[in-house]
Amino acid sequence: AEQAGIPCRCLEDDGSIPIRHPLAEHWRGEAIRIFTPAVTADHIINLCTPRTHFAGDFTMSMKNNVGVVNTSSRLAMHVPWGLKDRLAEINLVTRPSLIVLDGREGFTDGGPDAGDLARPGFIAAGSDPVAIDAIGLAHLRLEGANEAIGGGSIWEIPMMKRAVEIGVGVGSGRAIELIGAGPAAEARLRAQLA
Repeated sequence: AEQAGIPCRCLEDDGSIPIRHPLAEHWRGEAIRIFTPAVTADHIINLCTPRTHFAGDFTMSMKNNVGVVNTSSRLAMHVPWGLKDRLAEINLVTRPSLIVLDGREGFTDGGPDAGDLARPGFIAAGSDPVAIDAIGLAHLRLEGANEAIGGGSIWEIPMMKRAVEIGVGVGSGRAIELIGAGPAAEARLRAQLA
């Protein structure tokens, strides 16, 4: 960033703006306080990794958007009731132009800071946070993910289910375009995305 002349600054220094959305019903007043630079930016690029998360089940694109939520709101959102719904609802009011999920390494259990390390060896990029997270979940499942994300349909995992309900992204694996995976790898991923 420094070499390109891009300033680095603390998001908290510029305050925050409450962004209201009628579907953000798990947030007080249907308002999510977002740091001003994230609201006024021309583009946001979300860089994330695939990891399990002890409270949110997983952390990838959608959960990574917590970083643009005002600090006091972020702390308050972590009460257990409704956390997974709130994580999905953040994505109603902040939409990255580009999401890059670095899946060279990830956690299949534990997390977010430490866990059972796996090396799925993929990179996923796009602009749909639900599609990106579905791909990450599929890869973690193939690596032996924990019970919270390893069984049943990816689309029934609470954060994914809420995100689909409120229109944050795709609603099925059929809507996800896979580019660069060989036929065998694509078949394994498609089986997880069903």
